[in-house]
Amino acid sequence: MNITRTVPVALLILILSPCLQAVRAVETDHAFGVSYSTGASDLFQEIELDVEWPIGFSYRPHWNFESGLRIDLGIGPAIVGWGRVSTPLFGIYDIYLDVPVSTTVGYNFARERGVNPYLRGGLVVHFIDAEFSGDSTAAGVVGAGGLEWRNRRDLKVFTEVTYDSSDFDINTGFGLPRTAKLRDVSMAIGLIAVF
Repeated sequence: MNITRTVPVALLILILSPCLQAVRAVETDHAFGVSYSTGASDLFQEIELDVEWPIGFSYRPHWNFESGLRIDLGIGPAIVGWGRVSTPLFGIYDIYLDVPVSTTVGYNFARERGVNPYLRGGLVVHFIDAEFSGDSTAAGVVGAGGLEWRNRRDLKVFTEVTYDSSDFDINTGFGLPRTAKLRDVSMAIGLIAVF
């Protein structure tokens, strides 16, 4: 046995062992939520849509690791609004659809307990379909904090507050395009299925 090779390899295994343990997922969760978006509500009032629905639905699978690390991929909350958009000289009948896709990394502070506070942060891209929007996508940084309650082994309830920094251009006719926030703060509540 060559001691000059064995010792460095053994030290490398000892150093990497906690890292390898941290990467092993112990639980996959599937979060289904309903969100109220203050940013979408403000946007709908600014462009004066007839029908406002600043409530969106989302799906977010996330992987929990023994170290407390979590990785989330999300679709939503998808937000819809429709009606006549007011402009200086005329109105445009339009449907507003926003479907955000996000990826975040976070930390579970008490995953094995009945109540688990967590924080997560990452990137979000909004896919927008609206006549008055000069952009079809908008990107930003997203941060969230929430609580999960485990009342059964295979089901949890969560509540979360999310900040989203995305913005995009609004075209309201003959004026200069102006920038509007898609989201300021969203409040969500939902169920998590554990697999």
